[in-house]
Amino acid sequence: MSLKSNNLLRTIQKATENNEPNVRLAMVKQTVSGKYRVQFYGESETSQKAYMKLRDVSIRTTTPVMMQKINGTYVIIGNVE
Repeated sequence: MSLKSNNLLRTIQKATENNEPNVRLAMVKQTVSGKYRVQFYGESETSQKAYMKLRDVSIRTTTPVMMQKINGTYVIIGNVE
């Protein structure tokens, strides 16, 4: 494993130790300056925070996505079909 891979693995493991959701599903609601506001499944309002996505992920509004918690925030890692 590379150094970056090891750091990512440690970050993911730390999040699971804190009993916080590591992966969440959401619906993309709005695009804001290259980032995305989402509505997490089980919540009634769109997030105030805009989230980033992985480079190769293609996103449209009203698209369900999977999000991974990394360094205290969520990142969109892919579409759900």
